[in-house]
Amino acid sequence: MGGEGGRRIALLGTINRDTIRTPDGVETESYGGILYSLLPLSAIVKDTARILPVVNVGEDMREIVIDYLGPCANIDFEGVAFVPDKNTHCFMVYDKDYNKQETLLGGVPKLTFNRIEPFLSCDAIAVNFITGIELELETLQSVREATEAP
Repeated sequence: MGGEGGRRIALLGTINRDTIRTPDGVETESYGGILYSLLPLSAIVKDTARILPVVNVGEDMREIVIDYLGPCANIDFEGVAFVPDKNTHCFMVYDKDYNKQETLLGGVPKLTFNRIEPFLSCDAIAVNFITGIELELETLQSVREATEAP
């Protein structure tokens, strides 16, 4: 395990685009999913590890993802695949009582074992489910069987 440049940490998941509408009609757009894990992890490990997001990203989010992750020298784009599909976009609407209704549109292909396989030698593999459809249970079981990484 490991490799040049210290430890290697793979993070499997998805990057979301979120649109949030509050009861007063104000809309806010933000980006989340594994960005909420990648960016703090990058700051924590600094130059002691390389972080490898394994994620399918819609072509419509290419520039945004590059803008967010590009400045982080320890985040490696090797596992980032830009796909022609529209990226996952979650619309959250809150009513006057702050009850939430979520609608998920778009969606990139699920991660397959073949996409994850090159990262099985990482020192750690984390899975960050956001939508619940990032990968199949069988794929996750195959990953677990094929790696010694925690």
